[in-house]
Amino acid sequence: MRIRVSWSGTNMLPCAQIRSTSLVSKHSSKAVTVWYGSFPCIGTACPPLLKEWEDLVLTYGWAYGTHGDALKGKELMLAVSVGSAGENYHHEGEFGYTVDELLAPFKATSNLIGTVYRKPFILTGVSSGMSDQSLEKAAKDYLSCLQGDWPAQ
Repeated sequence: MRIRVSWSGTNMLPCAQIRSTSLVSKHSSKAVTVWYGSFPCIGTACPPLLKEWEDLVLTYGWAYGTHGDALKGKELMLAVSVGSAGENYHHEGEFGYTVDELLAPFKATSNLIGTVYRKPFILTGVSSGMSDQSLEKAAKDYLSCLQGDWPAQ
């Protein structure tokens, strides 16, 4: 996968160039696709670079629609980190939604393209100074998740 990221000027916004042809060929041969996003769920939108990837790769006739079955039956898993503590993500919490509920548009995309939506790997509290022990446990859990010891949803 070729993604080139550079920082533009003083506003520190990344600009990227995604080569969709190489992404299409790589993803059609993979059994599991992991979309990783490190973004605050309060911002409920898809990160811009991932949205651009979706627009370039998940096209009608390839990923969905007539003859669009290139990813059908493959597994899709999200790995997301959020800055706020996990207890803020529930109906009575600060955000009023669980992280899973905020990820619903990704599940809808998975349904559209025919992938098996696996339970997301969600790491909360990353902005509040995780201990080395918590970070080590999260790394082991993530590795376990990538090795397939994570349930489908």
